Amino acid sequence: MVQVRGKGRGRAAIALVTVGLVGAGFTTAAASAFAVGAVPRDVISLTTGAGEDGACTNVSAHGARQHWTFTVDHVYGNLSLARLHAEFDDGTTLSSQAPTDTGNFSAIWIVDTAAGAHVKDVSADVTDANPDGATLQLLSCELFADSVTTTTSTTTTVLAASASTTTVPAPQVSQAAPAAPVVAAPAALTG
Repeated sequence: MVQVRGKGRGRAAIALVTVGLVGAGFTTAAASAFAVGAVPRDVISLTTGAGEDGACTNVSAHGARQHWTFTVDHVYGNLSLARLHAEFDDGTTLSSQAPTDTGNFSAIWIVDTAAGAHVKDVSADVTDANPDGATLQLLSCELFADSVTTTTSTTTTVLAASASTTTVPAPQVSQAAPAAPVVAAPAALTG
C-alpha cells in the first residue's frame, strides 16, 4: 500500500495512474507491486565448506562421482519451499531445486557431480520458508563409484599333456636267407 502525503495534484496523479493500471487489466495487487517495487527475495550465499577455488574442503571415500551435501539451517516455515541454485565446473547445474531431505529446521540437498568438481556458484532462496538467521553450508563431499562393480577372478590351470614323438627304429629282425629247398635225396643210385 502506498501512502501519499501532501495535497493537490500529486495525490490525484497517483490515483489516476493506479486507476489507469487497474483499468488496463492489472489487478490491484499488481498495481500496488508496480507502485512500490518487487518483493525482495531472501537469498543466502555459501558460508562454509568450500575453498576459495570452489573445491570441497571435506572429501571422503574413493570413486569417480562426488556427492555434495548442502544444508540451510534456521528455517522455521515450510522447508520444502527452500530452493537451491548451483553451478559446478563439470557442467552440473541446479535451478530452483527443492530439498532432498528436511528435518530439525534444516533443508538438505545432495548434489551429484564428477569427482573433483568445483562449485562455481551456489545460493539458496529461503524467502518462502520463513528463515530466521538461516545459513547455507557445505557439510561434506563423499566420493563414490559410478556403479557397483563386482570383480570375479577365475584361475584356469591347463595341464597340457606333452605329446612328443620319439622315432624308434624298427626292430631289426634277422631274416635268414631263404632256405634252400629241401630236395629229397635221390634214392641210391643203382646202377
